[in-house]
Amino acid sequence: MSSFPRPPRVRESTLLAGWLFADLLLGLAVIFLAANTYAKVPPPATPTPTRLAVTPSPTVLPRLELHHHRFTVTVDANGLLTNDAGAVAAFKRQVRAQSFLVGRTAGLVIVYDGAPTVDAIGTSLDVSRKVMSLLAQMGSQEHFAFTCTSFYDPLYTLGQDQSTVTVDVYLFTEHLQTCPPALF
Repeated sequence: MSSFPRPPRVRESTLLAGWLFADLLLGLAVIFLAANTYAKVPPPATPTPTRLAVTPSPTVLPRLELHHHRFTVTVDANGLLTNDAGAVAAFKRQVRAQSFLVGRTAGLVIVYDGAPTVDAIGTSLDVSRKVMSLLAQMGSQEHFAFTCTSFYDPLYTLGQDQSTVTVDVYLFTEHLQTCPPALF
């Protein structure tokens, strides 16, 4: 015989009464929800005539051509960085000689300067920035091709001579009289 006292036996009828009460409560909740759920039918609507306002069609924004034009110019990198008048004039002459730019508007320009070694990357990025600045100046002051241009971040081409600058130009599909409004 065990020396531990036995727990008192709970009568099965007490347990059954608890489950019966829970089931009854659940049933009443369902009946309550069903009794209070109904759909209200709106009265029939009578149509009223309305005038349609004519809205102008949205302004068509200019698009860029799908393919870029690439040209390469030879520059005096140190001359450009020190604003040497001869180096700047030589650069602008080479840009103006690009026949595809005449009478057109550039939308996006990407500039790569050569970086012969890893140590020259910083200078190459400076030259790329200077070239972008000169192109923007040609647009704003000389009203040449770069009046409404966005410029991508300055880039470099590792292993290429620093006097070689490559320019990728995406032109607008049509000539712009004014720059398109900013969307953002």
